[in-house]
Amino acid sequence: MINLKSLQKLAQPSSVPAAARCIVFDGKTAVTVARAQGSARWWAGVPHVQEGLSRPLAVPVDSIKSHLLRSRHLMMDEAGLHNGAGMRTGWAADHPCVGAAALLPAMPAGAPVARCEIVLDVLDRVAIAAAVHDVRDYLQGVLLDFDNGVLVATDGLRLHCHGGGVPVVQGAGRVILPVEAVKWLLHSAGDVAEVTVWRAGNGSAQVLMRASDAFVFAHGLDGRYPDWQRVVPAMATRGARFRVDPVALASAVEAMGRLHKLEGKAKRGIVSLDLVAGQVRAGNSPDRCAVVEMTVDTGAGEPFAVSFTADLVQDVADCVGVGAQWGMPRRGEKGPDGPLLVLQGSFVAVVMPCREPERPPVGDVAEEVAEAEPCPAAVAAVAAQLVSRVSAGAAVSAKRGKHKARRPVEPVEA
Repeated sequence: MINLKSLQKLAQPSSVPAAARCIVFDGKTAVTVARAQGSARWWAGVPHVQEGLSRPLAVPVDSIKSHLLRSRHLMMDEAGLHNGAGMRTGWAADHPCVGAAALLPAMPAGAPVARCEIVLDVLDRVAIAAAVHDVRDYLQGVLLDFDNGVLVATDGLRLHCHGGGVPVVQGAGRVILPVEAVKWLLHSAGDVAEVTVWRAGNGSAQVLMRASDAFVFAHGLDGRYPDWQRVVPAMATRGARFRVDPVALASAVEAMGRLHKLEGKAKRGIVSLDLVAGQVRAGNSPDRCAVVEMTVDTGAGEPFAVSFTADLVQDVADCVGVGAQWGMPRRGEKGPDGPLLVLQGSFVAVVMPCREPERPPVGDVAEEVAEAEPCPAAVAAVAAQLVSRVSAGAAVSAKRGKHKARRPVEPVEA
């Protein structure tokens, strides 16, 4: 659920200019500047009725926080905040937020080029694949492809897309929304967001996303989004295909990924999916593994073990239900040929395979100073705990019958 406290968190970070660390009230809504600089500019707001305001009033977020510590009632006038019962909280006449109302965007002129509704659960499943930190700004966004009626997000290592996530609208083109704004709106208690898109004279997009308890206004990101259609292979081209309980798989991948990071002192966990043995291995170790029941259809090739980044596979498993189809790459002469492909209904996920980093040879000059090795007994104890947790998680998933959704909804329909 999004409320006034959600706006306070957006306005507090040091990355927000001093003049924008405030909330602007206009009598009907409360709005704050989430990002006013750079290409990913966006603003957030919530409905907030305040009687008696004749013009927009910028209130420093520190004053709001101080007032709410003493009273649950927040009312305001030109002189300051009050609770309607005598208690007042004022602010300096020359506070830096005096002109903050000028930082708020004006609604675009002209008719919008597209109007539609986006299901927030669908948006959630796609947005998880967007890049978080990347020099390519356009990857830190979610693509609204009105030419093909698809929602897409990718970070270069994986891609999530949902056909029919947006309608096909002639002339609307492609719009890239800042993923920060999308993820903030996903905390809404509602189920859908109403989306309105305008185009400026230079072709840049401006987007208003309105949920039941909040709204976001954002400028579309600049840049040419990758040709996502070339990345998504056909299931018929995959080698081995299988079905699996996604909750059991996610539990196994999470545990074995953590174990690989512990034993290998790596920055990221790597797991190997072995369909023949029905195992999720920590790295490539056959001794550190969790058993997961997989129904295998060998398809066009023989199943074999392939390594993936644990977090990426777990994210996919969290986004699908029991009926999803999983397709492993074929074995090639120089390693795996292509990515892991997951399909369920209109949802598609692609995860690129990876190779476990090789350790430096023993006696390497760069390792003259020996690093402290983890205690073997401690590693064994943690491994036993993680494996037992996987078994318990599989039992729970059988009763629950649905995936670990980030939003409390039913699985994607097959």
